[in-house]
Amino acid sequence: MAPAIAFGLTAAVVLLARINHPPALSTALIVSTGPFTEWPHAPLIVCAAALLTIAAVSINRVACLPLPLWRPRRLDANGPL
Repeated sequence: MAPAIAFGLTAAVVLLARINHPPALSTALIVSTGPFTEWPHAPLIVCAAALLTIAAVSINRVACLPLPLWRPRRLDANGPL
């Protein structure tokens, strides 16, 4: 239950503050689940990071917040380049 609450609260704060910081979500999730102490947990961490990245991009797209994947968008008179 703690990871779901931590993720939800962090996502709400990020959206309300209109900031782009996907690592905030992964940090909240990692801290709320406790330390990983065994090697077999590594694939779980990799999958969690991938899912969080997908969630962050999706949330920002739905909220119409720009999330540069590799570089910021440039605007000109005709719109985004």
